[in-house]
Amino acid sequence: MRSHTSGGSVCPAQIRRTAAAEAGLTVAIGVVLGLVATALTLLPLWTALVLLTGVVLVLMPWATIGVVAGVGAVVAVPAAVVAAQRAIAGPGGD
Repeated sequence: MRSHTSGGSVCPAQIRRTAAAEAGLTVAIGVVLGLVATALTLLPLWTALVLLTGVVLVLMPWATIGVVAGVGAVVAVPAAVVAAQRAIAGPGGD
């Protein structure tokens, strides 16, 4: 199999793998950005509570975050692979 850059064609399996990898990466980036946004939102609130009341413990629901990320990946990766497969098949394809 020749690579796309050398003028050869790209096989359908490579397209499906790339679509799956991109979907997984998108989910991972979304989780990281969501955690950053959460931290940026909660940090001032936590700081204010510490100033008012003393030590405040913030517990992150890591199991829930993991489940949400996992469900996102379970939905996104197959959807991307199916979409890539349909694009490979072209109009009227199987």
